[in-house]
Amino acid sequence: YVTLISAWFASWLMIGDAYWWLALLNRIVPYLIVTIFLFLAWGISSRQFKLMIPLLVPGLIFVWMYHPYLFPKSAQPFEKSHQLRVMTYNVLFSNMDYDAVANVVLTHQPDLVALQEVQPEMMNALGERLADDYPYSFLGTENTYGTTAVFSRYPFAETEIVDLQADRPAVVVKTKINNQDITFIATHLLAYNLWWTKLPDIPEVVMQRTTNQNQQARILLERIDSKDGIVIIGCDCNSYETSSSYRIFHQF
Repeated sequence: YVTLISAWFASWLMIGDAYWWLALLNRIVPYLIVTIFLFLAWGISSRQFKLMIPLLVPGLIFVWMYHPYLFPKSAQPFEKSHQLRVMTYNVLFSNMDYDAVANVVLTHQPDLVALQEVQPEMMNALGERLADDYPYSFLGTENTYGTTAVFSRYPFAETEIVDLQADRPAVVVKTKINNQDITFIATHLLAYNLWWTKLPDIPEVVMQRTTNQNQQARILLERIDSKDGIVIIGCDCNSYETSSSYRIFHQF
């Protein structure tokens, strides 16, 4: 177990998603790393403490990769008078329970909301239900499986639809909150959806969709690189922290 995890980590650092089988492996291994807790529990219960020493290696890998979730930074006040709250929410393209979606937003009371898989009918329904709290909204170009959208408490200084050249566009809005310029983005990267793919086609499809995801991430970052102030991306990225698209975002 330790050898396999270590070998994967080395290949991930040096090669990433360069091959289709590595791209798939990178999506599976995070679940395998979590099994370290089962080995630790076994070692403690059976008092096999010497055998637990090698587990420090995958344990350190796990902490290195997921420390932002294990040791989150304390929230810094946006300003003394205001704590900025944002939400990203995939509403599911076939969802017609508009009241439930609106209630989720109203319950959490974010300042800005990034939505994915929004159909025009849902956008109209949410516009009516959220009008008092979120009078400003912007919808991306239509897509069979829903598109991206933003709802805001604050007026938009700029709005833009960014063609990511694969599947859904990104919606980019700029607003000002407490004298701070905020660029807020709703985006939805291409899904792999391999359960609809024939087995012989998997290698080609995996590499094509990995390439598309990486291209989407690069297009988005190139577009917002010149933006002033705070930039926040609300993303259904259809990928994992081990995916190359995440590594591209981390460079921003």
